Amino acid sequence: MAVNHTNMIERMSNIEKILQDKFESHENQHGEKYWRYDFGSEQALESFFVDQILYIKGYSSKAINTVLLVFEKHYG
Repeated sequence: MAVNHTNMIERMSNIEKILQDKFESHENQHGEKYWRYDFGSEQALESFFVDQILYIKGYSSKAINTVLLVFEKHYG
């Protein structure tokens, strides 16, 4: 599968706005920030993930049922 780098750059520049507008911001017990959103259906979660999150550098995600958690990757 080829990655559309132009689309990726656009998505990377929009990810913070999307997370702030749509997701709830939380902190874990270590003070690390993450975002949470319940999509209500697995299809809606998958569609959002593929269209907005997939291949975005600097972020990781975890899906639990219809809930998507997104967090920044910190290296080293």
